[in-house]
Order: sequence, then C-alpha cells, then structure tokens
Amino acid sequence: MYLRCPKCGESGFERVSRKWWMRLVPGSCFFKCYLCGHPVLFGFGRTPSVTPTKPTRDSDKRYVKVDGVVYGPASLQDVQSWAEGGRLHGDHQVSPDGTAWKPAKTIPRLDLTWEVRTPEGDSLILNPTAIRKLDREGAIPHNARVTDLTTGKTMSFIAAREAILRAETAAS
Repeated sequence: MYLRCPKCGESGFERVSRKWWMRLVPGSCFFKCYLCGHPVLFGFGRTPSVTPTKPTRDSDKRYVKVDGVVYGPASLQDVQSWAEGGRLHGDHQVSPDGTAWKPAKTIPRLDLTWEVRTPEGDSLILNPTAIRKLDREGAIPHNARVTDLTTGKTMSFIAAREAILRAETAAS
C-alpha cells in the first residue's frame, strides 16, 4: 500500500519539521507532497503502514506527449523548465510511467494557469514565465485575450502582462 497525496495523487512526501501543536497529538507526523507541496498530517495516535519518503530518482521522471510523440523520461525540473520556456502547454499530456496520461495543466508545480486566445481563435494554456518570454520574443499578439484560470478573470494581453509582472514582483 502506498500513501498518496489527496490533492495530486503522488506517492512521494518529505517530512516537515514538527509544529508546536503536534506535541498535543501523540504519534502525529507532518509531511508535504514532494510534487505539489500540499501539507498532509499522518498519525492521530496511529502510525501509517508505509513511511512516506521523498520519491526515488525514477519516480521523479516524467514523460511528455506532444502531438502523439513521446519525449522522456525527463526530470520534473526539466519538464518545469519546458513549461517556463513555453515549449509545454496545458493541453500536452504528462505521465510518470509512459502509460497513465493526464493534461499538463493538472500538475500544480508546472503553473500552467494562463490561457492566451488570439483573435484568430488559437488558444494555449501557458506558464506565466512563458508568457513573459514569448512576449519578449514578439510571439504573442498584443490584441490577444488572456484568462487567469485560477480566478476566471479575462483581460487584455497588456493587462495580463502587468498582472503577471506585479505577481512576480510581489513574490520576490
């Protein structure tokens, strides 16, 4: 039996330092998912049958399918850099083993949260870093409409670019 993250379904966890309130609950252990960072509390007086651990190198590998062509295995960090570079879009497929595929936009760590729609009707779901990169290259028309998929708010490309820049400035 493998313990899985209730948010993303991954089986890798890393231990988080003990919180002060955990002393009140004997046997409790606090972990976070290695993939999405979701906090998980195990214990409440019972010990899990499998001790959660950080995934091995093999479980950190991903396969990517683009237009029927499979790439990989690649590390999750490589796949993340593909998303940040604009080479991986939300509708591309990602798999940990090359058989169970899911849309890349469902992996929180890739941050594929902005949908760009051109006046011609083309649509891509991109990482905010990719949007800034593609903007510098002139690859996104300035009359495109952009939707922040986390809030559902649709705005002009110029307004989205400013919102992304504000969010990055606030994060640093």
